[in-house]
Parts: sequence; C-alpha cells; structure tokens
Amino acid sequence: MRVGDVDFRACTGLVEQQDVVEAADGANILLRDALDRFNLGIPGDASRRGIVSSCVLEYRESPFDGEPGTTMTVTATAFETAEAAGAQRRRLLASARTILLNLEPDATFRDGPLGEESFQLIANADRLSSLIGFRVRNTFTQLSTTVAEDGSFVISPENLLSLARLVMTNLEAAP
Repeated sequence: MRVGDVDFRACTGLVEQQDVVEAADGANILLRDALDRFNLGIPGDASRRGIVSSCVLEYRESPFDGEPGTTMTVTATAFETAEAAGAQRRRLLASARTILLNLEPDATFRDGPLGEESFQLIANADRLSSLIGFRVRNTFTQLSTTVAEDGSFVISPENLLSLARLVMTNLEAAP
C-alpha cells in the first residue's frame, strides 16, 4: 500500500490485510465481507453531526462459525470540519471514561498515546479488550478489539497501538 492512498468510497488505504495479520502475531485473520463498509449520507442524525462518510472494517479470526468471536474493528468517519471530528472525539472520550469509572474499574486509560488528539482504553474484560481513538484533520478513527470467551484477544493492546499508528500515518498522508 502506498501511504496516503486512503479512499473512503472504496473503504481502502487505511490498513492492509497483511498489517492486521502481523499485528495478530500471524493468526489467521480475515476481513469480514460486508457490502455496507462505506456509507455516504448515513441515515439518522449524520447530517446534523456533520458526517460526510464512514468506513468500517471488521477483521475476525478464521474460521468464523457465526458465534461472536474475537474481532478487531477499524471505524473511520470523515466529518465536514475538523471541529466536528473533535466533537466526536470528545463524545467517545466521555464514553471511554464512563466505561472506566462505572463498568471496568480495573481498566487502564491513557490520554495521548498518539498525540494530544488520541486516547487508549484497555479493559480486557466483558468482551472489550482495547480501544484506541484519534483525530486527524476532519476524521475521527477508532480501532477496537474484543475478547474471546476464554479471555484471549486477537491483537494485544501494544500491537493495536502500532496498527493505529499505521492507520494514522495513512490518514495524515492522504490528500
């Protein structure tokens, strides 16, 4: 992948399959085939929030048998303005802090692992393993992983941070 080849219409250029496999330490990870990975004119209150487009990529351990398994999801949302993307960051930051205070008291929270517009929550219980959110210009992106029933996770919080750094680099280089 050439850095900066992000295309929200095709939902490409954020991260490559091989990058996810490497972050999962070679586990057999597949992109879930979904026809609605890109949405322009998202229904509901999208226009009120200034959303221009959204891209969701969900990776699952293979074989996938339909049961909720271990996943890694990248959700990138482009807004009309950087201010709207910042507002989304603040909303999700408040949610992460609510999880920390009320649902997962043993969770770990880091402010700014990828710069001042980023945060990371490591819960590793109740299905959420790790979540990283960051803003680049008019986009807000979130990477999250779930925990399998046996407590294992497909991508460690450290590797998820590295993967987020790669996605951030691609977004920063995009025209």
